[in-house]
Amino acid sequence: MQWLFIRTRGLSYLKFKEQNIEFSIKKYDEKYKEDILQLFKLVDKEFIPTISDRGFDNCIKEIFAKNVFVQLAVYQEKVVGVISYIKNNNFVYVDWLMDHPSFRHHRVASILLEECIIKAKKEKFKYVKIKTWSTNEKALCLYQELGFNIIDSVSNDRGNGVDTVELKLVF
Repeated sequence: MQWLFIRTRGLSYLKFKEQNIEFSIKKYDEKYKEDILQLFKLVDKEFIPTISDRGFDNCIKEIFAKNVFVQLAVYQEKVVGVISYIKNNNFVYVDWLMDHPSFRHHRVASILLEECIIKAKKEKFKYVKIKTWSTNEKALCLYQELGFNIIDSVSNDRGNGVDTVELKLVF
């Protein structure tokens, strides 16, 4: 992976080149709101329960709440990935992590999560927590590759045979 830190007009962002695709990690900007909404709709059915079953409007309100930090992966001025997280007293809780299906093999989710971890360490948080579901094997694999450990599991929390899995990365 190649990356480049760029500062222009007082704005900072990271640029990544992964498999000949160059995308940037940027802070949330209102101009990307519609792209984020479209990404939520696109990946809706991939989540358990689905985003629409959780209440699409409630999920959108969560990501745009004042205490939530949002970073975006942007390719050709289109949002291809989103991470949102909440900073608590001594830890960071990742609330949403999603990437565009066309960019799944370009490490978008990995890079977003890695950047979140770097920021959490830099800001002296003690750990990062994230939740997913037991049948989300790709996410579980990614989290464990990054050093997360399973700390809790709630049986059938997301449906018959689908558990909620909580993971934690301690620094």
